[in-house]
Amino acid sequence: MDFLSSGLFWIFFALTGIFVFIYEFGYSGRGILAAPLCQLSMTIGGLALVIVTVLSFIFMWWQGGVAILISGFIWVIIAFIVGNIIRNLVMRRLRGD
Repeated sequence: MDFLSSGLFWIFFALTGIFVFIYEFGYSGRGILAAPLCQLSMTIGGLALVIVTVLSFIFMWWQGGVAILISGFIWVIIAFIVGNIIRNLVMRRLRGD
């Protein structure tokens, strides 16, 4: 658990959250945003997540890497819920409900 006291873990943790939300922006934006913008957002977010995960395994060994993977799953659940709420609000506004 020494990796939690490292400032590097919290930087990777925050970057994971940011990149998950970028990916989710593209995923939840389907039907609202232009298709190329959705694909670009998903590509950038996914690629950045892979890079952050690999770097976390390199700099914090396996414990830090696994912690980043687990936190990534938690971020995905949060981003999915928030993305669906925002998409539903926008779709209601567009339909005039």
